[in-house]
Amino acid sequence: MKLFLARHAECEKNLIGIPGGSGAALTQVGRNQAQVLAREVGLLGLRPALIVACPTIQTIETAQIVSDEIQVPVVESADLRSIHLGVLAGLPISQARLLHPASSFSMDEWRAGTIELCDLQVEDMEDPVSFYCRGVKYVLDYIQRQETELIIATTSILILMQNLNEMKGASPGEGYRTRDYGNGRLVELEFSSSKIDWLKAQAKKHAIV
Repeated sequence: MKLFLARHAECEKNLIGIPGGSGAALTQVGRNQAQVLAREVGLLGLRPALIVACPTIQTIETAQIVSDEIQVPVVESADLRSIHLGVLAGLPISQARLLHPASSFSMDEWRAGTIELCDLQVEDMEDPVSFYCRGVKYVLDYIQRQETELIIATTSILILMQNLNEMKGASPGEGYRTRDYGNGRLVELEFSSSKIDWLKAQAKKHAIV
């Protein structure tokens, strides 16, 4: 079973360096990137049943541009909301380093790839395991639906799905680490039967209903 995702196109907060929060409108460059993404989807012959947008301003705007081009409906999914970054959410990185140095230091380690998600220590951040479990449940439900979706995602959702596809768990030593994605990048993930079995084992391990 294949899952298609794309990172949202460039938005205003990307220019400043603001992680998390409710999002921001696309720049003109971003609107152009969304048009390019729509053409790429068309050239691949990809005809999803739905375009699913993470619930942020930039993902919804990107999804709508793609939808207008390929004539596929858009839905928003609260299940695909980004991990909440606590005191760092919506703050420019430079400002956050002054106001919340310990949390910012841990986030810098995460961005550098030196720590796993479970090691990230940010004040008031969403529990990483709960976030991970949301992803496991979404993918298993998606596989049951047997309908192709294109998810227009935030970075944290892309990282989550990539780690699930690589069978990286949320516990210490299981390898869940950051990834890099350019704005508007399309990603295709194949969930083989062995990967689906692994996801089911993760659901059992974490008591995901």
